[in-house]
Amino acid sequence: MKKLISYILTFLLVIFLVALVLVTCIKEKALNIDNVLKIFDNVNFYENSYETLNENFSNYMEQSGLDESVIENIITVEDIKTEIRNCIESIYNNANYTINKENIEKRLNENINSYLEENHRKLNSNEEKAMSTLVSKISSLYESEVFPIDLISKVNINLKKISNLVNIANVSLYICVGVLVFFLVIINIKNIIKVLNYIGVSLLSSGFVLYAPKIFVDHKLHINDINIYNRNISDIIINFVNEVLNYFTVIPIIFIVLAVVLLFVANLLNKSDN
Repeated sequence: MKKLISYILTFLLVIFLVALVLVTCIKEKALNIDNVLKIFDNVNFYENSYETLNENFSNYMEQSGLDESVIENIITVEDIKTEIRNCIESIYNNANYTINKENIEKRLNENINSYLEENHRKLNSNEEKAMSTLVSKISSLYESEVFPIDLISKVNINLKKISNLVNIANVSLYICVGVLVFFLVIINIKNIIKVLNYIGVSLLSSGFVLYAPKIFVDHKLHINDINIYNRNISDIIINFVNEVLNYFTVIPIIFIVLAVVLLFVANLLNKSDN
């Protein structure tokens, strides 16, 4: 009877260990705002967005007939960084956020007026409407390209609520794992070798189960070819997926090494007893 209960507890321990790693991964990688912001830094998201926006602005300048000096300094990398960080914080706090277009419109209007004064040009009513349309288009382009806040808002995910639920699940799973190990020890209190074997088998099985997704992804999917929304967003997703895959490489290896150590120690103790 003890052996059957121990087998059931070992099987349950595998399930809870796998669940614990999955929930911890979600908590540390997806729901940790510091980790998300670190990924943005790793892929040079702000600098790449700055270059992309300036290229798009230049295309509008060519169509308008104005000199490209007009778009100089209407945005900076720091502006983009501040805007994106504010967007991300609003998403994680489940708050509404609107991209600030006022500064870019103000700077662009000032540059256009300075350019016209330097070149002694005066605009007629039609040209003024054209300039107003140009400013509106560039500010709208900035709003849509700097960060897909509208796209994310449509998903309508309450990350704050999810984060609270994940924290509760994380603590609960730690307790469950502790309780299962405790019962394994109690049931086999007179035979520490069996306890080490059961825990070792649980860790070994969990390690192989957790490593399986990494093997599947490496052989079946081409992560680096992901292309979603635009190149900058795709780089973020690729970097995030690779981080998760690395997580499911390191943790399973730790489990397997610990399992081997426990089984080895159990074997040595068994030989010593014999």
